[in-house]
Amino acid sequence: MRTMSERSPGVRAGGFRTRSPPTAAPCQGGGLYVFGASHTNLVASRVTGNTASDGGGIYVSGGTATVTLSSTTVSGNTPNQCRPLGAVPGCVN
Repeated sequence: MRTMSERSPGVRAGGFRTRSPPTAAPCQGGGLYVFGASHTNLVASRVTGNTASDGGGIYVSGGTATVTLSSTTVSGNTPNQCRPLGAVPGCVN
């Protein structure tokens, strides 16, 4: 899992794939966990094959955190793609 917070990071032509959390505790955001005041941009990227208890691909937690997808695919994550519902515009669960 990659964690983004307090800055405005971005990923261009990259990806987050095939990540699983530790089995001992529930985990959110198997591919990407965004929180705080972070504004994350994913451009021409892929978030695929990740696993978490919720938000297998991307999880946005509280604060003013946002994620923007541009020519980016979020698919094949377990149990779902993005959470909470509607937190990542353009992400289809």
